Amino acid sequence: MHAIMAAIDATNEASLRLHYHFGFVEVAHLRQVGYKFGQWLDLKLLELVLETPQSPTEP
Repeated sequence: MHAIMAAIDATNEASLRLHYHFGFVEVAHLRQVGYKFGQWLDLKLLELVLETPQSPTEP
């Protein structure tokens, strides 16, 4: 693995704080991509790039 992606409801502050704490960074903010409980929801995409070799070899 080289990168881990997370997709989180933009209003879920607790989950966002947890991911930021572990080094994730926001790479996208998708507006009104979901509809739940009578309202449109935004989605944030976060990414964590792991420490891997600069030029990995194929298995």
